[in-house]
Amino acid sequence: ICGAMSSSQSSLRRRKRVSSNKSSPSPSKSHGTTTSTSTKSTGPYDRSFRQHLIDHGFLPPGYEYHDGRLPPEAENLTEIERALADKDTSPAQFSDEDFRQFKRHDSHAAREPQVMSGVIPILEGEVADPWCVCDDISFTNLDHLTDGSLVAANPDRCFG
Repeated sequence: ICGAMSSSQSSLRRRKRVSSNKSSPSPSKSHGTTTSTSTKSTGPYDRSFRQHLIDHGFLPPGYEYHDGRLPPEAENLTEIERALADKDTSPAQFSDEDFRQFKRHDSHAAREPQVMSGVIPILEGEVADPWCVCDDISFTNLDHLTDGSLVAANPDRCFG
């Protein structure tokens, strides 16, 4: 949920800086050149996002190297499994049918609107206190996940 990007943010992936020759006093007499430089930030809905994470050591479940080798298990796998066991959603609240629907929606969701309309509501379940739900809040105090080229975290929804 917190990694999702708002639609207004996802459309702002490319930024341009334009500089021109300002030595001429009059724009009409200027024969200067204009240069344009583009920088691209990668976000969760870019095709290159998954590869960017892989390149920086964040491997998706079931990942195999091109030669068929499997990556080594995480050194802190026991700690990760323990944290996952302390989940908030109990099996009594998340039925087998809910899980099937989640997997179905998740496997077909390639774009943000599909994730927001199909996957997120299944994960959220029924929100007991709607006053704790926030929309489009920038998380400006987070460290970079990789090399600083990912877009800043700006979740569509957060709770708390």
